Amino acid sequence: MSKVVRIGVINLMPEAEKYPPVLQQVFPDYVELIWIRLKGHPYRSSDQDYLNRTHLYFEPAMLANLDGIIVTGAPLDDKPFEVCHYWDELRTIVEASAAQVGSVMGICWGAMAVGKILYDLDTAILGQKLYGIYGMRSLVPNHPLHKTCDELIFYPQSRFAAIDMVQLRALEQQGHITLLDHHPKVGASLICSNDQRVVLQQGHPEYPTERLRQEYMRHREKQGGDYPQPFNYDLIEPLNCWQLNGKAFFTAWAGICKKNKESREYE
Repeated sequence: MSKVVRIGVINLMPEAEKYPPVLQQVFPDYVELIWIRLKGHPYRSSDQDYLNRTHLYFEPAMLANLDGIIVTGAPLDDKPFEVCHYWDELRTIVEASAAQVGSVMGICWGAMAVGKILYDLDTAILGQKLYGIYGMRSLVPNHPLHKTCDELIFYPQSRFAAIDMVQLRALEQQGHITLLDHHPKVGASLICSNDQRVVLQQGHPEYPTERLRQEYMRHREKQGGDYPQPFNYDLIEPLNCWQLNGKAFFTAWAGICKKNKESREYE
């Protein structure tokens, strides 16, 4: 693809300055990421000088020049949406984005938030954190988001909650969405609307090799030595078995963004 694809990223990650290189490395060079911050979010754990230099406050006029929007994860998956102090602001942005850009993707908590805003999907708190590397079986190998990936797709999960599977299956039966993968413990991680304008990715296919180890060490320091170790992940010599599939997934989604955005211009 020779045309530049412009993706706006609503960055809600803790230590927000650490996430841009993580996400940039899974996209091809022709994708330009525009980093967006929220006015109602203080970003207390983040480098304020970095944010001021690199992140823009959201303005509705941005959407005319964006092909897609990503809502990142946030450490809020064990809390009700309504206690999020920027929830109304995020809702307004997601609703406007869904009406104007080619595709909206939520990652981890971002997927739960986008699912709630656009489909009124509830989330369920898990008995224990879903944490580690899980092999997701592709349910639709010929889907645009999966056709260049393996049929068994490994990538990290790191969350305390999940979108309600009963509601997801009901939406699928009604013809609104497709569940693209499955694991007995995870359920569905990747969900796509049938017009490909909404993508909910509850996992982290963008994570670099060391990310789960860094999360583990950070949480262990805060909570003590009993913090659970990530499943199927060697903390001493971690092995990245998801990088190529992750890049294929994000590249495919960038193409969908561009195609859908161009089709809007003729609607």
